[in-house]
Amino acid sequence: EFRRVLFRSHGITPSIVDQIAVTSDGSVGVLFEDENGLNYLLLKPTGDKEEIKTIAFAVSPYNKDEYEKMAAQFNRRYPNYAIEIRDDYDELTLMTQLGAGDGPVLVDTEVTGFEALENLWQPMDGFLEQSGLAEDLIPEVMELGKIGETTYGIVKDFRIETLLVPNSGPADWDYEGFVSAAESFRGAPLTYWAIEGKVDWRERFFEVLKGGVTDSYYLNEKTGSMIFGTPEFERAVRVSEKARKCPPAGEGDALRNGEALCEYVDLLIVPQVVRLRRRIEANDERIIGYPTNEGGRNLIVAQAPVAMRSTATEEEKKIAYTFLKTMLSKESQMVQTNNNLSVRRDVLEYQFHQYEHDVEMMKELGTYDAAFAPELDWEKDEEFYWSLIRNGKVKRPFSAGAEKIFDEEFGEYLDGRIDGKTLDDHLKNRVWLYLQEQK
Repeated sequence: EFRRVLFRSHGITPSIVDQIAVTSDGSVGVLFEDENGLNYLLLKPTGDKEEIKTIAFAVSPYNKDEYEKMAAQFNRRYPNYAIEIRDDYDELTLMTQLGAGDGPVLVDTEVTGFEALENLWQPMDGFLEQSGLAEDLIPEVMELGKIGETTYGIVKDFRIETLLVPNSGPADWDYEGFVSAAESFRGAPLTYWAIEGKVDWRERFFEVLKGGVTDSYYLNEKTGSMIFGTPEFERAVRVSEKARKCPPAGEGDALRNGEALCEYVDLLIVPQVVRLRRRIEANDERIIGYPTNEGGRNLIVAQAPVAMRSTATEEEKKIAYTFLKTMLSKESQMVQTNNNLSVRRDVLEYQFHQYEHDVEMMKELGTYDAAFAPELDWEKDEEFYWSLIRNGKVKRPFSAGAEKIFDEEFGEYLDGRIDGKTLDDHLKNRVWLYLQEQK
């Protein structure tokens, strides 16, 4: 592991270092394996010593590998700069350091939360324009890095989450409309392609109502208004019982047979977008979206934004901005967005071309399945994709403290350790106390 860390400082991410040899002139030969296979590197001494400027980037352990690859790419481009990826911060230590104006320069805000910590982050308005990136990116998605009207964070990829209904289903819904529809529907509130346990299904029902920091059935963290301790929340808990029995989605069977009110769909790659358009045409279905205060909307969801410490020095800012520019570059996006949709328009275009190429290859190999990979209709499929974005709304997660309360209390309830009344009381008291502490 020590060797791998040192190599990453030079833009190399080996999975295995097979051999290292030093020649008589001081050159170092390295035989290593990485994602591209077996490689050989010869490092020759220059006699010159240049200081490497390093900044720390605090990341969640879940995102460490992904950000390490980006840091290696950055270090390779800019040998006098280095990004040190660290996943050993706990939230309290990190918050203490940031509050004192110290700590890592860049922060994966999955560790700390984002929206409620505006005073800790460096405003980045103008960065995308000055770096020449603004025209390359999808503006609706980059809204995820804003707090109010100011950009404080950068996101690199995203997914779309939405709900489907049959054409005979509800025309639209806000939170009240969704709960009313689920309450009166004879079957399950929702379904998904994978069969999950009854606890998971009820958790999904509560997640649909959670929304985000400024748009939620439960509370508005900005204003402090909340629904706990009211008949409306008691009603939602009661309706959640109907989510104990959720049928498998099949190929739209649950919707078609009236077994489920709606179906949860997530879109992470272009082929899923293409298949979804064909499906809703063939099955007489439509996209209604998640309930929000404004009606049904597709949710634009991303990993937590990357933010910069507000007290960073000018040199630290220069390194940080250079890294963020690398993270959003076409080269980086082509490699890093295998499991999510890219924020770059040109990479999206490439992904459509790649899908078309894959279809042609399957035809040549005799493995083509039209149901799995329908032929691309460029005009209709791209328009469908952009319609999902136009009717989208960015999901702004609650702060880490509020999310922890939800996870703990809903977990207790779903596991049967507390009843609905106790859940209501706990949430009312804990969320009220949390909001008071944030003032």
